[in-house]
Amino acid sequence: MKKIINKLNRFFLKRSYPMQVLLFLLSSYVALVFFIPILLVMLATGINTEGGPEVSTDKVIELMVIAPILETLVYQYLIIRLFMYFAKSRKYYPCAILISAIAFGLGHTYNPAYIFFAFFIGLVLAYMYYFYSKEPLKAFWTVVLVHGIRNGISIVLQEFVNL
Repeated sequence: MKKIINKLNRFFLKRSYPMQVLLFLLSSYVALVFFIPILLVMLATGINTEGGPEVSTDKVIELMVIAPILETLVYQYLIIRLFMYFAKSRKYYPCAILISAIAFGLGHTYNPAYIFFAFFIGLVLAYMYYFYSKEPLKAFWTVVLVHGIRNGISIVLQEFVNL
């Protein structure tokens, strides 16, 4: 996992900040490719995949601002910073990223499928926090930005589907 993270770091370091943000946003969707086999198994075995967060235009501020700030604070900032405080070494960052992603997934318990769905998004958000971790404010607000945009896209898609 360490080799993958190093390759990702080199890739992102060659890009400008706006391009990095765009690529992280796109990565949060590409990561869901790994979710598809899990979803197919769940559907085939009859595991509940129905339900999810209530997404509507009257919840824009909550979903695009409040939730990303609170979730970044808990699932990336606190978990990763605490883990790294006790680990005392950057070599354990892959574990911190994984723990953060697991917690992010478990924090989205709308149904079993959504937990896995959120886990893969949590991997991207946790890696993003790690990537900018030498600048804690930049790390925090970049994750909030990408998470908020992602939630905004979900609102638009949900409204489009419900027309």
